[in-house]
Amino acid sequence: MTTCVVRAARVRDAGGWATRDLVVRDGVLADVTPAGQAADADDGHEVDAAGWWAAPVLTDAHCHLLPGHLLRLPLYGVGFAMDLFSAPGARAGLDREAASGGARYATAGVGAAVRGGHPYQLVAAGLYPDFPSVAESGGPEAFVRALVASGGTVLKVFLDDGRLAGTSLPTFTPREVAELVAAAHAHDCRVVVHAPSADLACVALGAGADGLAHAPVPESDDQAEELVEVALRHGAFLVSTLVATASALGLPQSGSLAGSPVWERVPAGWRAHLRRSGRAAPDRAAFDRLLGLVARAHERGVPVLPGTDAAFPGVVPGASLHVELELLHRCGVEAHALLDLATAGLRERLGLGGGRLVRGARAEVALLDEDPAETVHAWGRLRALVLGTATLRF
Repeated sequence: MTTCVVRAARVRDAGGWATRDLVVRDGVLADVTPAGQAADADDGHEVDAAGWWAAPVLTDAHCHLLPGHLLRLPLYGVGFAMDLFSAPGARAGLDREAASGGARYATAGVGAAVRGGHPYQLVAAGLYPDFPSVAESGGPEAFVRALVASGGTVLKVFLDDGRLAGTSLPTFTPREVAELVAAAHAHDCRVVVHAPSADLACVALGAGADGLAHAPVPESDDQAEELVEVALRHGAFLVSTLVATASALGLPQSGSLAGSPVWERVPAGWRAHLRRSGRAAPDRAAFDRLLGLVARAHERGVPVLPGTDAAFPGVVPGASLHVELELLHRCGVEAHALLDLATAGLRERLGLGGGRLVRGARAEVALLDEDPAETVHAWGRLRALVLGTATLRF
């Protein structure tokens, strides 16, 4: 039996922060005791966390996992990733990385799409192998059954008519989206929809989707208000992806990364990737409208979950989640709210489990030398990470 004891960490409970010992046995948080009461670790494996804050690891609510990503995410305090489109056959490699000290993940597989629509242009460009559309799979019920049988836990639906990219693409009708949602819910599978415009986002939520893979850029305040109203009416959430959308609008974001300890762990190649953007002429007005939508959604009570869309141009897996938190804070999301949204927020809403420091849960502990309920920059002050049976020190 492998035992690790985290000594004298500040752990948050209903009454605030209290100094506690955390006992980890075989990768599970076996006990949380008052400081000094935990027995010595069987193998002497202890972490002196006096003066540090213990928080659940970060969750990135929107990733596209490629080889090596799960192994790098813990370097930035990210212990869980929601994969919202990956290459067919990627699961075996991802499972090996997760079992080798990498972050855990859940996946939507390839997602539900219409042949010739988004994201089949990525197949045509040679970036991904081909995959079957919903129609080629036998319809919504057959597609969802295959997803669940392959280990998928979330259905991602691509509802994209190509309008924002200046083209026209085939996509699902509102009725077809509703059929996909019904099939997924019948299998206890949540539904997240890629809908790049506010009107399509309203269609998706009206069809019963649980959330949006991106916060879309609204064309007006009225459109933003309508989307927030629809989200509230249906109890839906938004995944932010502000870093990715900013890059697509010609405004790559690095926040305060360059001045933080996180920057030291970003390799040179990824630093160059961080400066990439999707257009030459920045569209600041569109980005301001997006920030306004997110601020309005949070203020009105719509859960806005931090996600990056890594590794979109300008988005570094793991590191850019810190920038995402800064942008959300700029939208008025308080640090104490982000502490919950960025850890347990997505996992609880999708029924995935984890994201809390409670007995019996998998050990997923970030140790920080600032209070994450007071400042979003605390996440960049990562001192150690306990992830299952692995411990990283920084």
